[in-house]
Amino acid sequence: MRQKNVYLDQTRQRLTARLNRVIGASYSFFGDDDKWLYFAVGDDRTCEQCMQYEVGKSFVGAELLAIFPYLDIVDVDWIDVNIHPNCRCHLRRNVSYKGVEIP
Repeated sequence: MRQKNVYLDQTRQRLTARLNRVIGASYSFFGDDDKWLYFAVGDDRTCEQCMQYEVGKSFVGAELLAIFPYLDIVDVDWIDVNIHPNCRCHLRRNVSYKGVEIP
């Protein structure tokens, strides 16, 4: 189990460092303070794998790589989850302003 945690930590650090180089700033994606909301497209092409997660469900950044191991960071507020090939589902950063969450 420890080996898996080390792998997730290394992957988390590598993805964050790569994105920071690309956008030229320091953003956090996988911390305990990072909150992400799940969105499935929800049309007739949406599969059961994607619908198993409740739309609008909140995830903590620290658990993302364990749940979505093939995620792809698109920008600072958007992550494609890539649950399966051609997956259209994504996560959006859950932002709060003065204590009020803004999805």
